[in-house]
Amino acid sequence: EGLADDMVREWGKVTGPDAAACRALEKALTSLRVRELFRQAAGTVGYFGVAYLFVDTGTRDDEELMTPLTPIPAKMGGMGGIKRLVPLDPVIVSPGDYNAFDPLSPHYFDPRWYILLSRRVHASRVLKFVQHRLPLLLLPAYNFGGVPATQLALDYLVHFTGTRESAARLLNKFSLTVFKANLQGLIYDAEGAEADIVRRLKYFAKNRDNDGVELIDKEDEDIVQINTPLSGVDVIVRQALEMLAAIFHMPVTKFLGVSPGGMNATGESDTRNWYDYVGSQQVSIYGPALERLLALLQAQLLGGVNRDMAWEWRPLWTPTEREVADTDKLVADGVVALVGNGVLSPEEG
Repeated sequence: EGLADDMVREWGKVTGPDAAACRALEKALTSLRVRELFRQAAGTVGYFGVAYLFVDTGTRDDEELMTPLTPIPAKMGGMGGIKRLVPLDPVIVSPGDYNAFDPLSPHYFDPRWYILLSRRVHASRVLKFVQHRLPLLLLPAYNFGGVPATQLALDYLVHFTGTRESAARLLNKFSLTVFKANLQGLIYDAEGAEADIVRRLKYFAKNRDNDGVELIDKEDEDIVQINTPLSGVDVIVRQALEMLAAIFHMPVTKFLGVSPGGMNATGESDTRNWYDYVGSQQVSIYGPALERLLALLQAQLLGGVNRDMAWEWRPLWTPTEREVADTDKLVADGVVALVGNGVLSPEEG
């Protein structure tokens, strides 16, 4: 969920030579709730390994649903365009025919259509999202999706749970009390000695308290306290939990909400690395679906596809006011030096 939130936090914009066309496409993306649905799709990918959005053009004709949805004005304009995007639960999506014998085919191990419970739709009408891609031999086993992030993290979660439970049991049993008494009497039950000793032990265990006082026989009884050292247990438990953050490539400061440790530690480098990873996942997970969606909307709204129009993600890392001021000062000093040396005129500067 943290990755899904950050992937759409700053969102992006359509770039191209025609500003009016860019605004029209961005308005269409907003009306289709693409930002919200893409965030939901990224979360579904983490849970199931794959996510689907059905491109609904309003038709429910079985023959029409099995025809390709191509980005040409005759196809998109004649059908009235995209009505909405429908999230599909991966559980109800099954692949249809796929090419498994011709590795030179562009549709090699790529389903040509999907089964949505009782309906069949062409693959071009479904936007597909995958994060952890698989080799060909494993694709059918994973329903032509990817490995869920939850499956990757499960082994580390099991180890952390075991470590945490072991630490909890250790806290309950870190102190052992040894009660020294007449063991011969207990073994051979000399004249009811066993019952007396058991009663003594039960009484001691029931009333054991830091404010209590225990009276023992000077000659035959003794008490020894043995404590298990607890130093380092918290480090072991925390390290087991931090391994989960490593699976998600997420800084521990963000994953656990803890402050970075160490002298002069700010966590800034970890945050920058995380934003770099999120940026790469934006391109990897959203890229194919977003490119296809923009092509369909161009055919619908603009009457054709302009390859110069593209999607640009806004940067996640935003500089502070102090950093912006320092950058502006460096630029200004550089311009002054160029003007002073005659490289630029004052007007150019």
